[in-house]
Amino acid sequence: MRKAAPPAKDEGLLEVDDIQGNILAGFNKDYQLLVALAIHDTAAAKAWLSRVAPHISSLAEVSQFNQLFRAKRKRLGTTLSA
Repeated sequence: MRKAAPPAKDEGLLEVDDIQGNILAGFNKDYQLLVALAIHDTAAAKAWLSRVAPHISSLAEVSQFNQLFRAKRKRLGTTLSA
């Protein structure tokens, strides 16, 4: 007989400002830029990431945009394009 696994720790709430926007909320845009990296120089990679990070939408931003877009579409009773 197998022993039951211990209950998982409570992980708390998600840090929506620290999660990339298209991960949970869905991005639903015509275009996305996907980047794959082979990191050989950690310091250079960190410097590059610090430059591009402000341009990456967070989950909080995408979720808020999606809510506002749905509310406007509902209010106008029409299909909108972003």
